[in-house]
Amino acid sequence: MEEEWTIQSLRGDNLWKGGFPLRVVRYDHRRNRRMHQHDFFELVLVTSGHSRHVTPNGSCEISAGDIFLIRPGTAHAYEAVSDFSLVNLIYAPNLLPLCDLAKSPGYQALFVLEPEQWLPGGEFRHLRLDRETLHRAEIEIERLDGTLAENQPGHQFRALAIFMGIVGMLTDYFTELAVPSERQELFRLGLVLSYLEKNYSLPLTLPEIARHAAVSEVTLYRLFRKGTGDSPINCLNRIRLRHARALLLNTRLPVSEIAAATGFTDSNYFSRCFRKFTGLSPREFRERQPRPEES
Repeated sequence: MEEEWTIQSLRGDNLWKGGFPLRVVRYDHRRNRRMHQHDFFELVLVTSGHSRHVTPNGSCEISAGDIFLIRPGTAHAYEAVSDFSLVNLIYAPNLLPLCDLAKSPGYQALFVLEPEQWLPGGEFRHLRLDRETLHRAEIEIERLDGTLAENQPGHQFRALAIFMGIVGMLTDYFTELAVPSERQELFRLGLVLSYLEKNYSLPLTLPEIARHAAVSEVTLYRLFRKGTGDSPINCLNRIRLRHARALLLNTRLPVSEIAAATGFTDSNYFSRCFRKFTGLSPREFRERQPRPEES
């Protein structure tokens, strides 16, 4: 698509009600929606009609039942609109404590891998809910919207629980789905990533990961490069480092113990990886965080 995009930027700070970074937003599009991006996650469920979902790198047809995730900073637009309605669940990037859900291959495929499948000039079909699941999702979203509108003690906690239930329902749906041929590689990669999430603390090697996936090392590498843009070991190390950051922030464990607890057999290698991905050494990262008495 040879076009100079003028991209509108939206900020979640202007959308949150009462400062709580979770909201249900409904749209009835009778005209095209211009290219825009935002600093929050947007879980989109198409409830009626059809349109063409466009990014600077690709596009696909969408219609009732399609569901997809837009990450912060991803520019997108809707074109060729026809009686097009959707509901967006928007939330701040740091809202969801997804540790358990991240162990599900369905979550990995739907919420981690699928948003990465926008390849230049390529087509990609979003996940589509069947009629029964679409109806269930709409009921739960309506319940979430009503709970968010309450002004009673504990309503934010209840809203977050409903939202997590919606994410879990979608994750289970993808996991149990008879995966179409075009999604087989995506789901297989989701299985491997869920395995890494569960076993990141073990000293896993590339041959061990390939054996678990029942593919050759070459095929495994190709799957990861195609689906994530990175190597299997780098993806594993990113998972490990995410857990390491939490331990650095929330415990006083020595760096060497944190390295061992997150699957690094060599604390020097752990420090090099940590600096590569964060720009700081583990000690520098810990020292720059506010201490409890300062917060």
